[in-house]
Amino acid sequence: MKEIDFRLLLEQLPAIVWATDLDLRFVYSRGAGLAALGLGADEVVGLSLSDYLGTPDPADPTLAAHLAALGGVPTVYEHEQERRVYRVHVEPWRAGGAEIVGVLGVALDITERARAEAALAGSERALADFFENAALGLQWIGPDGTVLRVNQTELDLLGYTREEYVGRHVADSIRHVLISANGLWEDGRFVHIRCFTRDITDHRRMEEDRRREDLRQHVASLAHAAAHEINNPLAVIYGSIDLIARTAAPEMQARIDACREAIARVADILDRMNRLARLQISQGWPADLPPMLDLRASSASPAPERDTPNRPRR
Repeated sequence: MKEIDFRLLLEQLPAIVWATDLDLRFVYSRGAGLAALGLGADEVVGLSLSDYLGTPDPADPTLAAHLAALGGVPTVYEHEQERRVYRVHVEPWRAGGAEIVGVLGVALDITERARAEAALAGSERALADFFENAALGLQWIGPDGTVLRVNQTELDLLGYTREEYVGRHVADSIRHVLISANGLWEDGRFVHIRCFTRDITDHRRMEEDRRREDLRQHVASLAHAAAHEINNPLAVIYGSIDLIARTAAPEMQARIDACREAIARVADILDRMNRLARLQISQGWPADLPPMLDLRASSASPAPERDTPNRPRR
């Protein structure tokens, strides 16, 4: 009954079982796996292993494994034949005693598993290639913020070598970047964050430039409005000084001249403010503004000498 069950089992399993004598001639060959090789049960019985393999080379993996088994050493290896992949176990055949009388072999057809593993390995290589050569910076960050993995684009963006960056804290980056991220969880446990990084340093600089230009525009508008508001009452003051000068005693002339000089300085400041307001903001402010447009110049500095101060604009 056991022999019948074993034979039925061999007829169902995608495996091959064989035995050889000490001369490595087949004395037994059974199993459903023979059909994939185009063989029937015991079809190779009487044939030497070297004739079946088509080579007497002892370096051939299959022949070497059988020779090792004759020496008492079992071997496990993978063998490909007729586009099928087999997991082969070869052991000494002792036939119930200590003396080796031949070799026993079992080959399991693992073609589908091997193909799946090859496909998985190919996918992993493709993913690794995508990760490493992506146009965006990519990195994996651990729960404590430590960089676990990074691609070359990210390294180029940050200016680090792989040895310098992997293992350090992500917050040590000194670049302005925009990061999109999602987390990887396995069995309810947080593994790492997957980050997609874009360098926005230039974008931030452009925003800063725009903010500075807006500020310049506001300053120019304020200067223009202030000059307009101050100019009108200043004209009234200048006219009043002229009227007073016509009837004032000679000893008041020095004070009247001092007033006219002060009005001239204010008028000069207003002139510079108006000129500043007319600058082309889009071209930016030159670093070397002429003194007449430099609002930082002290209003206490002497006004340019002139015969008669300019009247403030109405």
